[in-house]
Amino acid sequence: MNIALVVIAVIVIVAGAFTSRNGLANQPENIETKPESTPAPSPTVKPVVTVVATPSPTDTPTSEPKRVEINSGWAYPNSRVISEGGTLVLMSGDNTDAITDWYKNKIESGGYNVKSFIKTSANDVIKNVINAAGNGSVNVEITKDGSSEARIEVEVSS
Repeated sequence: MNIALVVIAVIVIVAGAFTSRNGLANQPENIETKPESTPAPSPTVKPVVTVVATPSPTDTPTSEPKRVEINSGWAYPNSRVISEGGTLVLMSGDNTDAITDWYKNKIESGGYNVKSFIKTSANDVIKNVINAAGNGSVNVEITKDGSSEARIEVEVSS
């Protein structure tokens, strides 16, 4: 709801600024001539005020997915753990295609549906990305940049 208020406030401010700018530009010129000693009045410029809504401490987001702690079930078998937590980071000397196939099978057997699968290779840099959804989401990124090991990042959200 706060986001909606901010969006509405920004739209009103932008519309007001646009209208006032066009209003000044489209005013008819005064046909009467004034004596040269009387300076023409300058237009008044009003400052634009931006309204930003700040959430109160009792507001709780409901639509944002929560990252969950990843258990070892998401660790590729022939890899070593670099870091754990919200994102599991692994290193493996295996072929990136073998790692990618293992994760695709793991995701599908876990009841998730693969939403997108991107496989790229250019100039000895390989990047494979799998995004899946089901009871939450799973994102896997496998990268290899010419080194002997592939980096695997797994993030699971509920």
